[in-house]
Amino acid sequence: MWLISFYDKETEGNAAIRQWFITQIFFFVVGSKTKNFNPIGSFQYLDPVSVVLESSFGWLRLIEDGEDYRTRTAASKIEYCLSHFSFHISIMARKEKNPNFIDWRKSAARERILQDLQPGGFLHNNDIDAKAAFEHYRTLPQFNGVCLEQFRARLRDHRAQQKAKPRRSKFIKWRKSAAREILLQDLTPPHGILVGSDETSEEDLWEFYKTEEGFEEVPYEQFKLRLKDHRKQTNENFILSAREFECLQHDRAITPRAVTGEDGKPIWHMHRACKLLRKDIEKNRHTRNTPLQLQLKRQEYEAFDYSIFKNHFYAEIKRKQFINYLEMKRSEKRKGIKMRDGDAPNPIKRAQGDNRRKREEETSLEHRAKKKRKN
Repeated sequence: MWLISFYDKETEGNAAIRQWFITQIFFFVVGSKTKNFNPIGSFQYLDPVSVVLESSFGWLRLIEDGEDYRTRTAASKIEYCLSHFSFHISIMARKEKNPNFIDWRKSAARERILQDLQPGGFLHNNDIDAKAAFEHYRTLPQFNGVCLEQFRARLRDHRAQQKAKPRRSKFIKWRKSAAREILLQDLTPPHGILVGSDETSEEDLWEFYKTEEGFEEVPYEQFKLRLKDHRKQTNENFILSAREFECLQHDRAITPRAVTGEDGKPIWHMHRACKLLRKDIEKNRHTRNTPLQLQLKRQEYEAFDYSIFKNHFYAEIKRKQFINYLEMKRSEKRKGIKMRDGDAPNPIKRAQGDNRRKREEETSLEHRAKKKRKN
């Protein structure tokens, strides 16, 4: 018997009978998994099945969950059933205790309260009493059916939620923003302007970045959170890369890379011709010369067969195209903002130096003014 209906109208509105029914199912599902359990009453013929407790017009119903449930393990069945039982029991308990409460989670009153708690709303930074606030809202159509007790409890909860979490209403979409790309570049060694500035506080760095292009719409709270995350990320990557470099150097000391192959011919990546060809491709000499013409112009290229040189010739062209593609995608992410020149002076250190000199000048002027007043 997979469908059991509890539609006896004599139990309608009778909380005691409903509670007894839930308790019997609870002990049946749990007890059937334990030793020395003897089912009693109408449950002695039932094998443990998936049950979903529903509340419909004050009645309860047990429904089999279907074939998916019977494939679960015993522990999973118990956990599944208990989660549904506890959820519906809590709902019924709240309704029994407060029959005048509405379903707050899907109500328009909840949306209005959350909206008014945002900056510019009626309740933002407003410590008005719940009773006085209720008088303000009770005439609105969204609060039809909301009682003072429920309004007071929900207002207290929503105010606590707003204080507990940072205000993200003005946060931008960071993952696709230009500010993220700029910040990651500035944190990347060796030419990043933030390399070695872990001791510098977020407030001092914000004084520089808030005037930078790409950070116009970034609030300070988001900048502070993302800077902390990216600092941790780049530090972990730097430590990992340094460790891998040490391991590579250790292995190279034990087994150095061979300069020539087993056939006695030079290896391309260990030969000077590799760097020379890369420079020629960067200077676009491949657009004016065929592989054979370019090979004949340098003596280093003649150490390799034409077929080998030709393959590396086209491979270097593809490498350049791929680098150009990465630069194009990086420029798109930066919204057209130019990258910093790695050889230029560090603008943050320069700004910090200017601020330090200003503070020193201000303090010296104050000392001079005090000496004049004393004299």
